Amino acid sequence: MTTKLKSLFILLIIALGLNLTGCSTQDLDTHNEQNNNANVEITNNENSLDNKELEHTSKISKEDEGNTTYNIPENARKGIVIDAIDGDTVKVEFENGDIESVRILLINTPEKNEKFGSEASNFAYQELNNKTVYIEPDVENRDKYDRLLGYVWYEKDNQLKLYNKEIILESLAKVAYVYDSKKYLDTLNEAQESVEYNKLNIWERKGYATNKGYKYDMSVYEDRSSSSSSSNSKDVVYTTKSGKRYHLDRNCKGLAKASNIFEKNKEEAIKSGLSLCGYED
Repeated sequence: MTTKLKSLFILLIIALGLNLTGCSTQDLDTHNEQNNNANVEITNNENSLDNKELEHTSKISKEDEGNTTYNIPENARKGIVIDAIDGDTVKVEFENGDIESVRILLINTPEKNEKFGSEASNFAYQELNNKTVYIEPDVENRDKYDRLLGYVWYEKDNQLKLYNKEIILESLAKVAYVYDSKKYLDTLNEAQESVEYNKLNIWERKGYATNKGYKYDMSVYEDRSSSSSSSNSKDVVYTTKSGKRYHLDRNCKGLAKASNIFEKNKEEAIKSGLSLCGYED
């Protein structure tokens, strides 16, 4: 009897102990699993935030790149410059094997025999010769000499550059046009306005880069003493080689299209059959 009572007493103590802890081994396993799931969810949320931040940073980087570079025009033809003929004309071999002389739109550089003509040619050679270029067309496709017309894009310092603008910024070309192709006219005019008062290269002497489009006036580099004395004389007039008129002023409207202007004695001009220009009658 005593032994049975002891056994019952021990069983009672064990039962009370389990009730006091309030959970079984199975309950403990369930609780641990819930904690693990919560930790995984927190980790996933943190990773999601990190991914969003990376995505945002990537977008900013791409936008920044877009603000510092041009895009190659979709209608541009890719080729390689095989000869820089002068400052505003290059010879290009295109991807299909065609070789074309390209007259660069909206600019004019001095001829090689004119002041700064060789500097302009050298600039074209340094920037473009043997380089990959992209020729962008505009309204007109060719000029009267059957040269291809276009804007020249090229890569330099990991950026796409517009050659038409770059040579203007070097003060080796001025804005000039005779066609309706004027896509970048405002851009080039702004570039010219930023340098023409620096008095460098073609802007060195007033009047050399004339406002008559394609003309450069070499007379501003002639001997000033002799030209000033002759220009002040009433006996000096201006003519062209094959012209039938004489002009009292070198800047006469009647000489606007003349390629070469000559000084002549007025009396001799009249004796040779020349008559006064209609703008100065």
